Amino acid sequence: MIRSLIFTLFTCFVFFIPENGSAQQNVIQLKEKLHNAANNSAKVAAYEQLLEYYFSKQETDSFIKYAVLAIPVYEQAGNTFLANKSGLALSLSYMSKGDVKNSERYMPKDENYFAKLKDHKRQARADYNRATILATKYQQEQAESYYTKILDEYNKGYDIEKHLIFKTYEGLFGNYVYSQQYSKALKTANNYTSFIEKYYPENIGYVYFYLGGLYRHTSDYRKAINTYLKGVDFYKNKSDGGDYVASGRLQVGISYLSLGIMDSARIYLESALKHYQADNNQEAVARVYNALSSVAFEEKKLEQAETYIQKALQFTAKENDNYLYDNAFMWTIRLAKEMEDSALIKTGKKDIAALKHITAEMERNFETILAKKAAMTPGLLAHNYSYLSAAHALLGNYEKAFHYFKSGIELKDSIQNISQLRAFTDMETSLAYEKQNELLKLSEANKRLQLQKELELEALRYEFEKKQAAATTEEERQKLVHEEALKRKEIEIKYDGEQKAVLLKYEQEKEIARLEQEKKDAIAGAELQSARNVRNLSALGVGLATLLLAITGWSYFQKRKDNKRIALEKGKSDELLLNILPYEVAEELKEKGTTSAQLHDKVSVLFTDFVNFTANAEKIGVQELLEELNECFTAFDQIMERYGLEKIKTIGDAYLAVSGLPASNPRHAQNAVLAAKDILTFITARRAHKSNALDIRIGINSGPVVAGIVGVKKFAYDIWGDAVNTAARMEQNSKPGRINISATTYELVNNEFDCEARGSIETKGKGAIAMYFVN
Repeated sequence: MIRSLIFTLFTCFVFFIPENGSAQQNVIQLKEKLHNAANNSAKVAAYEQLLEYYFSKQETDSFIKYAVLAIPVYEQAGNTFLANKSGLALSLSYMSKGDVKNSERYMPKDENYFAKLKDHKRQARADYNRATILATKYQQEQAESYYTKILDEYNKGYDIEKHLIFKTYEGLFGNYVYSQQYSKALKTANNYTSFIEKYYPENIGYVYFYLGGLYRHTSDYRKAINTYLKGVDFYKNKSDGGDYVASGRLQVGISYLSLGIMDSARIYLESALKHYQADNNQEAVARVYNALSSVAFEEKKLEQAETYIQKALQFTAKENDNYLYDNAFMWTIRLAKEMEDSALIKTGKKDIAALKHITAEMERNFETILAKKAAMTPGLLAHNYSYLSAAHALLGNYEKAFHYFKSGIELKDSIQNISQLRAFTDMETSLAYEKQNELLKLSEANKRLQLQKELELEALRYEFEKKQAAATTEEERQKLVHEEALKRKEIEIKYDGEQKAVLLKYEQEKEIARLEQEKKDAIAGAELQSARNVRNLSALGVGLATLLLAITGWSYFQKRKDNKRIALEKGKSDELLLNILPYEVAEELKEKGTTSAQLHDKVSVLFTDFVNFTANAEKIGVQELLEELNECFTAFDQIMERYGLEKIKTIGDAYLAVSGLPASNPRHAQNAVLAAKDILTFITARRAHKSNALDIRIGINSGPVVAGIVGVKKFAYDIWGDAVNTAARMEQNSKPGRINISATTYELVNNEFDCEARGSIETKGKGAIAMYFVN
């Protein structure tokens, strides 16, 4: 499974702050500068400023679009620095979107290009991205070399961003955990802790969760629980710590599950579930249901286990890797249910068709997981081998049964070796650590009781708040206050008693342990190894998806893994949709599936029409005329974008646009006139240099319109109303090369533009209308 090593958008842009103020120029001016660039040198300058603008605005998609176009221009101009700088930035931008293939494609070809320039910051960024690419391709040894190179150069005093060092420690730690180099992982975690304490103390909670993941991964579940709870305590009283607290409790619940302490597992998991449901975090809800399914599975409550795993599938996208694992676990549960009647199957009293089908589905899912080269621990493999071996034995497929049985046996040493690898601290290799287990148990029991008490008191408070709201008299309210106080006291007394019972039990067990200590000392080493083996082997019974969660526990706090492939495709479809619909309308259509027409009472409608279009078609030919029309309309589109007008449509040689919708704009009339003046400037310049260029009439009217989508197939955004008809009359009664406006538009713009009264002019279907030319 690809771990969460992908850059966030924040990381990408932190690394590439614009180097001069030109990035703040108006984007339209920058695009025009690029469009009008007469040579490569001008294009290089224009692309550089435009890319810096999109960096400053953190507009990743636009940056990618123009960087792809810019790099060949830089290379053609021989500007290797800009080509490599933009290539690295483009690579990081693709990585931030989860597109590893394109990220690798645009990395600078010379690995040490920036080092040769003594540009250590960019060289470190490049090395980090190479490490990330290699890690996502499961090439851990090569990834390690880049991570360690960055840290070595930072320790030598090279100028490297501290945020990058923060991310490098995380990446290297995860790399070691994934490749089961636990001693190196612990050493990295210690260095990481020192770095965080010095430069990012507000993130020290992260360290607890990373270490908790390491201890879980090495099957030291009690130490994992203790470490996770330190992280929970760190975030509990922070205003933005809710997600971290829930994530920590999820990991604690899974650790208790691995220990086989199901009541504690369920309490912590249900606490996490409550938070995620309130937050509508569907992916996290799915992970909790997965863990609850494993709890039920271990308790042999197979119907409940299947219900939970189906809920997990319900909240997981099919494209998500977790769906594959959840689905595989569902087939494991169904196989276990079917094998409960093994005696009936053996005696031929039960149809084996269902068992055959379920076994085949489970085998297919298992092989798919292996083929994906996802992270597979020995415990996870053994869990599957065990069930598949038993199923094939029941079906009489003894050759396959033996194959899976043998594969499971071969993993035994690997499972035990994981236990041995836990000996990376003195505490973990001494009997002193074993003696501390009882203290940890006492602490865990007290924390569990405290959590139960908090949940019960919270439920009581909620219940009485509802009753207080329903109370109609002051006497009722006072009575409810008294009742609540009594029940709260009962809860406090009950849990105080339970805590005293836990303490008494602990004292009794400690006394028994003291009396038996002499005997224990004689066999302490053997007992320690035995205990480790038992704990590891017990992990085999944990649900398929729970073991998967253990692999990724160290990176728990990255709570929402983006569905990258869908996001890329969604971006493409959104871009196409925005070509035919305004942004607000497109968003409403995506959200609701339909849109409703809206009244916009203050807009200005602009109509243009070419003079003698039909006669010109006969004179210069249809093809040349269509090319002329396309060039003009393309220029008009750019002008509309410049002044914020919404293009509605073209009707033959006529062009219709509106200013002031879908978002209202108090300067709608002024913007419409400015756009019209730019159109005239463009047409006048074109006619001066091209004999067959067309002349144009323009009309503008201001007033209310209704706007919305027409039809359900090949739909189009359109506007209706008397203001549209009047604008058309303004255009029809204009003159070539002139802008003709109505009285309503004149009232809005006459203070800013030189206007010429034309008097009232008779129009088709609307009678005499007052008109004005804009000079």
